[in-house]
Amino acid sequence: LLLRWLKQPLLNKADLEARLDLVEVFVEDHQLRQGMQERFLRHVPDLARMSRKFQAKTRATLQDAWRLYQFVQQMTPMREALEECAESLGGGERGDLFRASLVDPLADLESSFKDYEQLVEQSLDLDGLDEHEYRINPRYDEELGELAEEKARIKVDIDSEQRRAARKLNLPEDKVKLERNKGIYSFRITRKDEKILRKDPAFSVVDTKKDGVKFTCKDLKPLAEAYKRVDDEYNSKQAHLVAKVIDVISTYSPAVDDLC
Repeated sequence: LLLRWLKQPLLNKADLEARLDLVEVFVEDHQLRQGMQERFLRHVPDLARMSRKFQAKTRATLQDAWRLYQFVQQMTPMREALEECAESLGGGERGDLFRASLVDPLADLESSFKDYEQLVEQSLDLDGLDEHEYRINPRYDEELGELAEEKARIKVDIDSEQRRAARKLNLPEDKVKLERNKGIYSFRITRKDEKILRKDPAFSVVDTKKDGVKFTCKDLKPLAEAYKRVDDEYNSKQAHLVAKVIDVISTYSPAVDDLC
């Protein structure tokens, strides 16, 4: 936005004064300014870059679609916060300017993205987001559904191995972290607890870093490999569906540009 203002500065005096009046509202209202910054603005993704990726289609990912969805979810509370400020300004010239310049355009954009919210909620597997997995909803395809069920069964066994490892090491379950790196699951404990690990030959160290010691065991290793195999197959089968979803999402690029 700043770059656009620098490259295309306002030349009309009335437009310049209107912009300065809007800036003055935020300068004078510390609570509004701080609230907008902490609740909303600091979480805004790079919308201009995101729009370019959607236009290119081949560069956009389901993660981009989710990040835009998260921002869209904040548009209503953002508008409501701005409306409260407009009410406090009253029905005078500044209040009308605030509504016309910020509140009303944001309300229009909310409407533009209603279908987008439904698209993302129906297309993405929302359950997988807890594991930072961005994938198509398995209900879209029978084979995807079968693979998702197989992944879920394997994950239950992996979680069971995590609890078993904690008991064997005589550590609380939350001290034995389950992590996934490059598609492969492993355990992690702090370096302080490493000596406990070294005493048990059932476990083998994968890596040692400042953040802790990664390790596996004979029962976890085949489960982790099986999970990765099924996950790779899932990703391969969903590729054409991802392309279709991104193709639809790319139609929202003009609306994303309006947000910039």
